[in-house]
Amino acid sequence: MRHKGDEFEFKKERNDDLMRAYTYQVGKMKNISTDELYMRIVDMPSKRFWVSPRRAAVVISSLLKGGSLKNMGKAKKQMYEEIYRRVISLRARSPHTGIYDLCRVIVEQRAPKFYLTPGSAEVIVSRIRKEWFRKQHQHLCRLS
Repeated sequence: MRHKGDEFEFKKERNDDLMRAYTYQVGKMKNISTDELYMRIVDMPSKRFWVSPRRAAVVISSLLKGGSLKNMGKAKKQMYEEIYRRVISLRARSPHTGIYDLCRVIVEQRAPKFYLTPGSAEVIVSRIRKEWFRKQHQHLCRLS
């Protein structure tokens, strides 16, 4: 489990994917409601599941041993349920493959959505945009 302050190993790729969804939705909407915008963003397909194969393997192994996801937030719970369904399906076709390897294959597949809350997506996009504007400002100051 990650701890506060840990760096997310797929942060740049996830942020790029989230900004792709943000740009698409902003370009599509005429009257932009922030709540609606972020609900649409998190429901868009994502390039992959934004979890490490190692973490997915830990959670899926626990589920296979009878564990539960009851202490997880709704979005993460849905994500792990989808990964679990895919692991079961892939495992039926490849019964001798280990859980880690199955999870590695699955988390690199396209995901049906981002599995973030709209509020989390808004915070992430706000940070990305703030950093982009800061870099633009620094660049312009250097040109002056």
